[in-house]
Amino acid sequence: MSARTPPRGNFSSNGRRHSAGAALPVALILLVGMCIAAVLASRRAAGLEEVSNNARTSQVAQLAAQSALRYCEAVVVDIVDNGGATHGALATKLGSTVLDEADHAAAAWRVLANWAPGATHRIDVPVASQDASVALGRVPTPQCMAEPMTRGRYLVTARGLSANATVNANGQLITGAEIWLQSVLSPNLPTLSAAGGFE
Repeated sequence: MSARTPPRGNFSSNGRRHSAGAALPVALILLVGMCIAAVLASRRAAGLEEVSNNARTSQVAQLAAQSALRYCEAVVVDIVDNGGATHGALATKLGSTVLDEADHAAAAWRVLANWAPGATHRIDVPVASQDASVALGRVPTPQCMAEPMTRGRYLVTARGLSANATVNANGQLITGAEIWLQSVLSPNLPTLSAAGGFE
């Protein structure tokens, strides 16, 4: 006697129904997982972009401050050691109060109003029209200030602003970034070189 087997049609029909029922929840779970991964990836990308933008903004301000510091140092060296042959017109911009230390209470650089446009001791660094910083980022003019110190020294303070930085009428930063740098020049250092630079 031969054993009876269930009809093939019924078995495969039940198997197909069981597979179709499991595929939908699995597909929904995978879809939710992919949506969560996409949201996390986009948030991470936005965070990285913000960090990168902040670093770029700070770097532009740093370069502007370095440019201003070097310019004011050159102005002081020219006026003190070279009789103002190149920057003589800026001699009136040098501070009048002799400081004994950089954070002297009467130091002009400490008062924000002294950094406002048109202030007596503020020196604006000339920027060539073809300068990349102007073309690329609309960087405000770098600013510096030089003040005499005891023992024939000069305190040079520079302020660099980032692209699109704005300040109010009192010189206070409203938007953007700013970097402050200082240096103290001692007598006859640096000295003029024969080639016209400094050594």
